[in-house]
Amino acid sequence: MRDLELQEHHLKLLRRTPFWLLIDALRKQRLSNDNCMKFDKVALKIIKSYDHEARTFKIGSADFWNCVW
Repeated sequence: MRDLELQEHHLKLLRRTPFWLLIDALRKQRLSNDNCMKFDKVALKIIKSYDHEARTFKIGSADFWNCVW
């Protein structure tokens, strides 16, 4: 995230995603990129669990949605 030069129109679109809280925390250096690299498989599983059409995260047999956006 440090190397990305996100402009306001990028941020506007990213804010609409279910991953905004994670992206924003990385952007504001609230999470260490080095520490996050240790958990890349976990992050990938979370991202893959998102069902775009249903706008939910599918975890096991349950669906979870983000009430923030």
